[in-house]
Amino acid sequence: MNIKIIIIYVCLCIKVLASDKHSITIHTENDAYYSPTDYDRYYTAGHNITYNSKGFYNSWFKHIGFIHYLADLNRSAFSIGLNQEIYTADDKKSIIPSTNDHLYGGYLYGNFTIYNYNDNFIESIGLDLGIVGKYSLAKETQKFIHKLLNFNYPKGWDTQISNEIIINLYHKLHYRFSIIKNIAELIPYSEIALGNAYTHALLGINLRVGYGLSNDFGITKIRYGHVGKSTIGNGFRIYLAGGINEKVVIRNIFLQGNTFVNGKKSSLQINKFVYEAQIGFLIGYAGWSISYLYSYRQKEFLTQKEPIGYAGLRLEIAF
Repeated sequence: MNIKIIIIYVCLCIKVLASDKHSITIHTENDAYYSPTDYDRYYTAGHNITYNSKGFYNSWFKHIGFIHYLADLNRSAFSIGLNQEIYTADDKKSIIPSTNDHLYGGYLYGNFTIYNYNDNFIESIGLDLGIVGKYSLAKETQKFIHKLLNFNYPKGWDTQISNEIIINLYHKLHYRFSIIKNIAELIPYSEIALGNAYTHALLGINLRVGYGLSNDFGITKIRYGHVGKSTIGNGFRIYLAGGINEKVVIRNIFLQGNTFVNGKKSSLQINKFVYEAQIGFLIGYAGWSISYLYSYRQKEFLTQKEPIGYAGLRLEIAF
């Protein structure tokens, strides 16, 4: 009897330890990842590498958030990431693009995010610190990639927004509402962003259908609207996901120009309400995962020719 108890105890310990993993995620987004929308314009590329900590029970992190007063979020984690976003005009041949076109701009930043969560609810509080303008190295990154692939190089980078230090805060909520346990579920979510790069409020909902849904909170994105830490379990999972969100835009530095410095300004008339839809799939096991997500965003300014389409590839490596 004692031997059986010891074996059961050891198995339980192994299970707990196995689910308590760190991970590294490598994430890239580009309009070239879906050929029908490969126009190399507007939001044309994003790159990210992030370290995600293992989960901690009853950490002091939970006191940084707000929802623990209403729900028992007994687990916490954090992530540290390095990101770059690249934006170009539609007319890439002009040295001086039209004032009715998207601004050239790059954004290089680090982010630190705290996550408080349980099996169904996750709260994220994030801080982005970085820079826009020449010091973002977006021009050099795009030039290197285009030269490597023998593509034409956009000519208007000398008109990009001026150097400006960016401080942006984020608060996000995701809740999993089960339709068929572990098979089908809805995930309503919200986000508030406050800073000199992005200021907006967002509401959305995702639908997932597949197997092993309890092991994560869905497919993530580099940009706003999705949780950074996704995996919370080690079971096998495979699913299709789709969703839509609506954003109320107050500030977007890449459309309106510099916020605080006396630099590049824009006369673009931005759309205050912008929706975005997405569809994709994920396969994962033992903390590892690979995903693909295509996104379609409504026009963000009045003179924009067409909506934006881009896709993301993401690899998560657990250890």
